[in-house]
Amino acid sequence: MNNPTGTAPAKVGFTTYTAGNVTSVQVQVLDKNGKVVASCRSYCTHCTVKHICNCSLTLKNPGTYNVKVTAYGTGSCHVEQTKKSAITIKAVNLVPNFTCSASGKKITFKDASTGAAKWSWNFGDGSKSTSKNPTHTYKKAGKYKVCLTVCNSGNSCKSICKTVTVK
Repeated sequence: MNNPTGTAPAKVGFTTYTAGNVTSVQVQVLDKNGKVVASCRSYCTHCTVKHICNCSLTLKNPGTYNVKVTAYGTGSCHVEQTKKSAITIKAVNLVPNFTCSASGKKITFKDASTGAAKWSWNFGDGSKSTSKNPTHTYKKAGKYKVCLTVCNSGNSCKSICKTVTVK
């Protein structure tokens, strides 16, 4: 494996080749504490010459991961190998932004952020929303401080506030 990198969430594929009397191959992705965060297992019948295991996993959070591959034979026979720091997943660059358009006191907000996976809006009048592109109707005309907090898949969050004038 050539230390693949990507941004979260990242789909990572594995192909393992084994020889001999192998009945199954398990691939485990481990975090820095040794906890299994993803795994797949491929079973084989009548594999006396070679066994090819293909699997893919999605890693949702940024971090550096170890990969443990275990080949199982008949009975309790197995062989395992672990590669440390085999995968590096980076957080998506998170940049909050939004636009809005008005129709009277009804305002349509449109998320223009990059890297966002979660949204939290505060409309400045006590109302809130977790929709990506919400619509909000204000009761009174005036200026409101609208804040959008966005979080990426690794739960890193950033906010932006803008003053919105309601007529």
